[in-house]
Amino acid sequence: MLTNIITRKIASFYWIMKKYVKNIYILIFFTFIIVILIWFVYFYFVKLSNYNSYIEPKEYFAFSKGYVYNPDDTVFLTKFCDKNSKIEIRNLLSGEELRVELDYSSSIDYSSYKFNELNCFTHTDCIIPTIPGIYLVILKNRFDEYQFGDIFFVNDNSNQDKVKIKVVLSDYTWIAYNEFGGRSNYKDFVTPNFIKMFTSFYEHRRDNYPLNIFRPNLANSAEIEQWFNDDFEFVNRRNYHCVVSEIPLLKFLYSNYDSYSIEILDCNSFEEYKGERENFLFIFNGHSEYWSDIMIAGLNNLKEMNNILFFSGNNIYRKVKRHNNSLFVVENIIDQKITSNLTGLYYSSDGYMQNSSFKIVSKNHLLFKGIHVDEFGGDWVVSHETDKITINTPTNSLILAKGRDVACDLILVKNNKYYLLNTGSVGSYNGLKDWYFAKFIKNYISLAMEDR
Repeated sequence: MLTNIITRKIASFYWIMKKYVKNIYILIFFTFIIVILIWFVYFYFVKLSNYNSYIEPKEYFAFSKGYVYNPDDTVFLTKFCDKNSKIEIRNLLSGEELRVELDYSSSIDYSSYKFNELNCFTHTDCIIPTIPGIYLVILKNRFDEYQFGDIFFVNDNSNQDKVKIKVVLSDYTWIAYNEFGGRSNYKDFVTPNFIKMFTSFYEHRRDNYPLNIFRPNLANSAEIEQWFNDDFEFVNRRNYHCVVSEIPLLKFLYSNYDSYSIEILDCNSFEEYKGERENFLFIFNGHSEYWSDIMIAGLNNLKEMNNILFFSGNNIYRKVKRHNNSLFVVENIIDQKITSNLTGLYYSSDGYMQNSSFKIVSKNHLLFKGIHVDEFGGDWVVSHETDKITINTPTNSLILAKGRDVACDLILVKNNKYYLLNTGSVGSYNGLKDWYFAKFIKNYISLAMEDR
């Protein structure tokens, strides 16, 4: 009898505890779900840029706004350097050197900044260029060693009526490659790893990750340092694709055409372009990879009334949007149809980082007037990244040349009475060292400027 009572008590206790344990499990489960949801919502709405920036112990300087100026504009500098540093500024066209005395008492220590504060520079020095041109800026230490470099451009705005060539820089591409402070479109040292590990939307919501525009650009500086070490020679194998890749064509234009007929625009200026909209030659130079919807719409509106030159490769491949002082990458691969319709070509990784000359296909075309060779451009005119024809290439396109050893197409697209020439290679600037390729580009510019 006693045994039965004990057994019933144990059984009753078991079922009571089982019920409580079950409820505890349910409570723990829902608590876990709520915590995860709160965590997810918090990091979804709180910008991850609030984390501390990642600054290496090096001397830097930065511009306070953009890359393009007019004569007598004030170019503000922000710097992080000691009193033994010195700065050299030289106009690559005129040879003029600007003398600047740095105010070391107001140097900025970036190391304490959070990433989202890197746009908030305090201006510490300024220069006022008076002559148009391309200005190389180099910061050196007390041993006369290279520390940091960048370039800015000054237009001649004395006679806007004579401007017929507009060159659009690829500065949105430079910003996307810039790692200063710990984040580019390719690397992120700012966001803690546990957040990147558990945040499933991390790779798919790049628009939550601002890339500050006004910060020292490490991508440009690294290229300029290599160029500096090569005594400013354009060595083929370097594969420049940021600011240094812009220089050969710009110097070519200034050397062969009246400088007052050329205007340089940055990406933001092209977005906001409200000038005359007919009978210009618009050139997209360097590595024109990162485009905004506004830029895409602008090109679409201009291409039927202007001649276009894409002196680049990997064109219009990634999409960004600009908000205040930051750039947001919103689409890492643009629809092939959009780019092919605009430029005639589209990037693929076939031939990535390989090099080749161009083999001429349409020898009788008027753009080859005075050119009596089968290949041109030299062994590096097709290099780094290259674009090719697609099923969406407009039917009014003509292949003029193809990469001899690397997949790449050089095409001419006819738009009403206007043309779009696309060289399809980031390494196009290398070809200007070849007389025949330079002659080909001159022929196209002559065609573009004819009766304009």
